[in-house]
Amino acid sequence: MPEQQSPVFLRKRYLLLALIAAVWLWLVFGTGIRDWLSLEYLQSHSAELRAMVRDHYVASIGLTAAVYFLLVASAIPGAIVLTIACGYLFGPWIGSAIAVVFGTLGTCIPFLVARYLLREEFHRKFAHWVKRFEGEIGSSPFSYMLAARLNPVMPFLVANTVPGLLNISLSVYAIATFIGILPPSIALAQFGSGMQRIIATEGSVSITDALSQEFIIALFIASLLVLLPRLLRLWRKRQADAS
Repeated sequence: MPEQQSPVFLRKRYLLLALIAAVWLWLVFGTGIRDWLSLEYLQSHSAELRAMVRDHYVASIGLTAAVYFLLVASAIPGAIVLTIACGYLFGPWIGSAIAVVFGTLGTCIPFLVARYLLREEFHRKFAHWVKRFEGEIGSSPFSYMLAARLNPVMPFLVANTVPGLLNISLSVYAIATFIGILPPSIALAQFGSGMQRIIATEGSVSITDALSQEFIIALFIASLLVLLPRLLRLWRKRQADAS
C-alpha cells in the first residue's frame, strides 16, 4: 500500500508536472520545431547541412547527438526523421549509432518521470489492475519490454512511460530498448544514407519509403516471437489448471 504523501508534497509534484507539460507545449507549438523535423526541411537545406558537417565534423556529431537526446527525452515526435537525417549526414553506421545510443538514453527520461512523479498515484488509483499486471510482467520483464520495443504499432510514448509505472527496472528497460530500437534505427539510417541520390535528381522522399511494409510486418512478427515461450507457458498452465 503506497504511503500517504503530505498535501505540500503533492502540490509540488503537480506543479512540476504542470511545468513539464507547459515546456513541452511550448517546444512543440511555440518554437517551429515541427517544421524542422520534416523530410522537406532536410531536402531543402541539405547543402547547408552537409557543408556544416564537412567543416565541423566532430562538433556536428556532438550537436546532433545532443538534439537527438533532447528530442526523445522530451517526447517530441520526430525521431524517425532525425534518424534518417543522421544517416544522410553521417552515413549508416555512425548515424544509426547516434540514434540507438542517444535514443536509448533519451527514453530513460520519460521512464524516470513516470517512475518518480506518476507511479505512486497510478498505483493508488489502479491498485488491483497493477497487481495483476505486475504479477505477469515480473515473470519475464525483459521479454515483455523487448516485445514492446519491437512492436511497430506500440506508441513510442506508451513504451517510454508505462514501464516506469510498473515493476520494470531501469537496467532491464534500457537494455531492452537498446536492442529493440536497433533494427529500425539501422534501416532508417541506411535509407537516409542513400537520400543524396534522390535529392540530386530532385525526387521526392516520404517516410513511407524508409520502412517497407515487409519490414514493419517482420518487426511485428519478431515482437510476437519474443513472447512466444511465455505465451506457451501460460497456455500450458491454463490447460493443466483446467484438467
